[in-house]
Amino acid sequence: MGVSGAISGPAGRVAAVLAAGRLAAGVVSLVAPRGGGWLRPIAAREASALGRGLGARDVLLGAGVLRALAAGRGGAEWAWLVVASDLADGAGGATEWRRLTAAERTWVGAVFALAACEMAVAVALAATNVDNVDVEKAWDALT
Repeated sequence: MGVSGAISGPAGRVAAVLAAGRLAAGVVSLVAPRGGGWLRPIAAREASALGRGLGARDVLLGAGVLRALAAGRGGAEWAWLVVASDLADGAGGATEWRRLTAAERTWVGAVFALAACEMAVAVALAATNVDNVDVEKAWDALT
């Protein structure tokens, strides 16, 4: 499946780069998991399981976005799933804010910043799909 021909516009290209990066990071986490060790040292076994789980999630999200972009539909929906995933990760870190070191707080802030960038991409992808919506049909369905 070739992706490059089906991705149009800056939002699609940025989404594809973000998705490819997420997919690659997920593969690395599956092969060499470090888990949540970046936040708190935890036992190697738990870190390995957590790392593999996060890696599998990122592979799924990255591949889902790329496939949706290649198909020309569903890109915005997949992008919103990515946003939700990173917001949940950031919220999990933020709940421990007072206990975090400065470096850990920076990491949590970076996760929220990434989610904000992904949100802008999701909004842009959704806006590109607006032309394909039959407004009258959608209105009739609501009323």
